[in-house]
Amino acid sequence: MRDWRIVAAVGSFAPLRERRPKGWTDSLSEAPDGTIWSVSSGSLFRHAGGRWTKRDYGDRGRAIQAFAARDGSIWACLRGDNQSRLVRVDPVTLAPTVVANLVDICTLSRNPEGGVLVADRTQIRLFAAGRPARTVAILPEGMPDAVTGVGRNGDAWVISYSRRIFRFALGRAGLGGVGETAVFESAPGAANYSSWPFEDREGNWWVGTDRGIDRFHPVDVVQNSVVDPRLVSLLPTETSPYQVFADGRKTIFLRVDRRFFRVAADGKAIPLPTTSLGPRDTACAARDGGLWVRTARDTVRLVGGAHTRSVRIPPSPQPLSATSRCFEDRDGRLWLGMPSHGLLRYDLDDRNPRAMAFDDRPNAIPYMLAQGRDGVISYIGYGHTAAFDGRRFHTLIDYAHNPFTFVGAILQRPDGLLIGGESGLGMLRAGRIHMMGAGENGIFGDVSGLVQNAAGETWLLSQAGLVRMPTPALSARLDGRPGTLPSRTFDQEDGVIARSSVRGFTDLVEAADGRLWFADQTGIYSIDPRRLRRNLLRPPVMVRAVTADGKRIAPAASLRLAAGTRSLQIDFTAMSLGMPRRVAFRYKLTGVDGDWVDPGARRQAIYTGLGPGTYRFQVIASNDDGVWNRTGAIMEIVIPPTFVESGWFILLCVIAAFSLGWLAYSLRIRRLNQRFDALLHERLDERERIARDLHDTLLQGMQGLLLRFQAVANRLPPDSALRGSLDQALDRAEAVIVEGRDKVRDLRSETAGPPLERRIGDRIEALAQEGPPRITLTVEGTPRPLSHRAAEEASAIAEEALRNAQRHAAAEHVEIVVTYGLAALSLAVRDDGRGIDQEKAAAKRREGHFGLVGMDERAARAGGTLNLSTRRGRGTEILLTIPALAAYGRQRALKPWFWRRMFPARR
Repeated sequence: MRDWRIVAAVGSFAPLRERRPKGWTDSLSEAPDGTIWSVSSGSLFRHAGGRWTKRDYGDRGRAIQAFAARDGSIWACLRGDNQSRLVRVDPVTLAPTVVANLVDICTLSRNPEGGVLVADRTQIRLFAAGRPARTVAILPEGMPDAVTGVGRNGDAWVISYSRRIFRFALGRAGLGGVGETAVFESAPGAANYSSWPFEDREGNWWVGTDRGIDRFHPVDVVQNSVVDPRLVSLLPTETSPYQVFADGRKTIFLRVDRRFFRVAADGKAIPLPTTSLGPRDTACAARDGGLWVRTARDTVRLVGGAHTRSVRIPPSPQPLSATSRCFEDRDGRLWLGMPSHGLLRYDLDDRNPRAMAFDDRPNAIPYMLAQGRDGVISYIGYGHTAAFDGRRFHTLIDYAHNPFTFVGAILQRPDGLLIGGESGLGMLRAGRIHMMGAGENGIFGDVSGLVQNAAGETWLLSQAGLVRMPTPALSARLDGRPGTLPSRTFDQEDGVIARSSVRGFTDLVEAADGRLWFADQTGIYSIDPRRLRRNLLRPPVMVRAVTADGKRIAPAASLRLAAGTRSLQIDFTAMSLGMPRRVAFRYKLTGVDGDWVDPGARRQAIYTGLGPGTYRFQVIASNDDGVWNRTGAIMEIVIPPTFVESGWFILLCVIAAFSLGWLAYSLRIRRLNQRFDALLHERLDERERIARDLHDTLLQGMQGLLLRFQAVANRLPPDSALRGSLDQALDRAEAVIVEGRDKVRDLRSETAGPPLERRIGDRIEALAQEGPPRITLTVEGTPRPLSHRAAEEASAIAEEALRNAQRHAAAEHVEIVVTYGLAALSLAVRDDGRGIDQEKAAAKRREGHFGLVGMDERAARAGGTLNLSTRRGRGTEILLTIPALAAYGRQRALKPWFWRRMFPARR
């Protein structure tokens, strides 16, 4: 129904004049064509085409309700002085046609299959256009004024004005109603049900009262109280007022205080003729059908079965108490547990009934009796468990090793004895107990009933309520195997008003039709495992609120938060009104949560320490039956970065760090250059001193000697043979002096002089005049200035290698390769001579031959290494390697390659 039409109906829409409804609006209904029908102040109103039309019916009665059926027919209830009438209204003229006279009251409801349901004080009838009226439910006598609503499943809910609510199955199981399903009594004059019932999408019914809104939720557990609860509350507290029994044919018997009932096939409780029971008299289910009831100290009576039988038995040693137990075994013998006399057995022979006593040990209080495997009686006492094989008892669990504390239920299985008690559930097998504690939700605590049905389900009554779980999964857990144990708990929201309390009674039994019956302090209940209601509607999920850094933000599918947001709180919910407490949630924030997060009962997600980025928040939910909405609610959240978190700031930081590093590097290079310059100046000063001393002493002395020898030579005749020899010696001496001057000049300067390849070329030219071998020189890489020492020592090594190849190796070709590398300078001299024996070469070094030793020393002085590789008859290779720092000098070696490329050294 459209909102604007509702406003118009209550008379507050300004443009509508004259015929618009005024005052209290009794009903509203919308027809398939969009026409609005309303009843206000006893008049019928129609709204169509933007105008209201009013119709009064005079002496026929006042309009109290109008209803538009799905087929377009319009129905109305008119109430006169003497009776109520159902009329069908013409949609155009609003003329009425009387369809039926009603008893006192009239309420209209929509039928799910079409037509209109009309209720008066006696019945509910179905009216449809073109078809005769049909009665679908008969209401109880004395039904007060009521309003009716019909659900999707065809149930009619009758809400009375006297605090009572009824439900009827329309047209099912013959004509007539199913009876009351819920009765709510409030204090006089309070909580009167007065509004129309409404059914939501999950089958919940909502009814307004003068105290608020009540919700009725469909449940699987049915309470079968057969006595007034107010009378039960007056019973003695030492015994339970409610018990359930199942005989050998799985017929269900109920005990309420001192009365017994048998549950018939139609679910009705039929009273049994036992009127002389005392509050402490005991009863037990019979093996062949019926119920054994001890009606006196010396009499037991079989009731409720195919036959009725009374048997006189010897009187018990003491009066019965609340702790007395009764059990019939497979052989038809009756066992009675007495708190002070242990276990008594009665042979139910009419001619010679006998009583035999067994096991009167201390702490042997028989709180639980049951049939075991192979006819053995499993006997559970407080603190210990024993089995009777017909002759004697065998202790299964002694008092000191009992993990159950108080035992509340036992179940014989092929693989062992399943025992439940105050402390948990366990399996007794081969003298050992495999125990499970009460668990987080208490599903194994205070177990007082155990049933395993043919559907492979285990049902137990515990402090959590009625619990269902798969039998194979339970067996696996009892065997210690890993795996999940899925379970479903039926608690107060399912109709189980109270919880289990271990008292030693069998509180959970199975009927022949598969229905389970159980009892607690508040009543007797039943549930049909084959017809459990399941909510298949996926709950819609929504985000209710978003709070970022303490500021509330309206939720949206896409949110862009303030830059620098660090904390985020997201409140969410799911619209499942059946059992909101059982709605489960999972949420995940992509980028923060690695997996789904289970918030438990909390319906909000809280995050702190968030950084900038794009996040995707998703929350999913399941209803009370575990049906998940896997899509849920999704939000895209963007947190922009602040300036210090932006890429520009990071780039500036990188540039600043690079600049600081470059500055530190430059300062370090500058300091190293200063130290190098200081050492160089010191070295140059020393070399100048040595050069000065050599020039002033040795060279000047040699020059004086040379002049004196020249004077002597000038005195000899020119054609004298001695004169020629002396001139040659003088020429050689002069050349030595010239070379000495060059050495002194080199000492006074650090310049390397000519390049290495030119130095080697001069040596090659000098040796070429002396004859073979043929010598070739190759330069690789970009030639670079060398340090004086590196150039001098490398050229000397090359000259020595050439002389060795000429004089000793008889080589025909010598190849010299000079390589200027970034990491090192290398000089290779290869010949094709006879080679050198490695052992002889090593011996020559030891014997004082200075050729190879001198080359090693020169290589070390230059800061490099010398490698000799040779094989006899296959030539020799001498490889000199000088690192860049020693070869090119510190300043040029420390500069990066790209710096040298961009800023070459000035020559």
